[in-house]
Amino acid sequence: MQILTKLSSYRGEKGNAANIALARGLANDLDSTSLDQLVAGLQRDDKKVRHDCLKVLYELGYLKPEAIAVYCSTFIQLLAAKDNRMVWGGMIALSTITPLAYKEIYSALETVNNAINKGSTITKDSGLRVL
Repeated sequence: MQILTKLSSYRGEKGNAANIALARGLANDLDSTSLDQLVAGLQRDDKKVRHDCLKVLYELGYLKPEAIAVYCSTFIQLLAAKDNRMVWGGMIALSTITPLAYKEIYSALETVNNAINKGSTITKDSGLRVL
């Protein structure tokens, strides 16, 4: 999982500069293997790695939503996570891909609404963009 070594947490950096730079790099030079590794990183035990992977993915969604739209079901699953950061990050990711994955998102509307109703301000704001 070579791409994970480029994450802020792996580099020992505070903040998200490395994660945002990684998203920009992926937007310019799309690599499906790296994307798969980032999605797999969402399941890691290390919370910082999970959060960084999600940050890169939704930042990429802002820049090139078609690159992450294929992971729509993964982002929907995150809406039921116990880690609030994963919930609102998943909702942000969904908000970037809604025009491309509206059918899949619509089929999970109850899950989206539940997350909005129970979620933080970020979850609610991003959820409204999904709706």
